[in-house]
Amino acid sequence: GGSFFSISNQQRKCLASFDISTGQITPWNPYLLTDGEIQALAIINNRVYAGGNLILAGVPDKYNLAAVDATTGKSISWYPNPTGGIGY
Repeated sequence: GGSFFSISNQQRKCLASFDISTGQITPWNPYLLTDGEIQALAIINNRVYAGGNLILAGVPDKYNLAAVDATTGKSISWYPNPTGGIGY
């Protein structure tokens, strides 16, 4: 996670996955964000939780936190409603 638009010439916005043994980028591409950067990650029970200064794609007024399936990259309906908007 971080603030990037591509990895190894493949489009990945702020979140990417790599094969540990080869170092190559995997097909996993959640494309969660419309703007911002990932500053914290946690992987628990096949879910990837991401936090940072970010805006979620396709989810109006949802900022700073996201969750996706660690296998498929699909967004998970999880939003604990943190206070503040982008930049907090």
